[in-house]
Amino acid sequence: MTMPLSLDEFELQLAMLLQNRPAGTVAVLTECLASYWSGKKLVYVFLRDDRPNSLGEEFDLRHFLWRPWEEPFEAWLASPRFRRNAEVIERLNRARVNEH
Repeated sequence: MTMPLSLDEFELQLAMLLQNRPAGTVAVLTECLASYWSGKKLVYVFLRDDRPNSLGEEFDLRHFLWRPWEEPFEAWLASPRFRRNAEVIERLNRARVNEH
């Protein structure tokens, strides 16, 4: 029997996968959730249902119960889906400008 996937383990694997991809890469976790690497941390976002491929607001996954997400995220790790997203590139560029 395998041990259940913890949120910390999932985030470690997700961060490693995203850090090895070009900036602006989004991990499409479910039909309504995605994540990207900001250069410093994982950022989780809702996917907008009114505009395909558009990002909604950011959220902190730790504010949600882990158990409902464990199985879908474990399935995602078994078959990860990524895509480049121009909106993420814009967000990262704005963040860099605001740092200076």
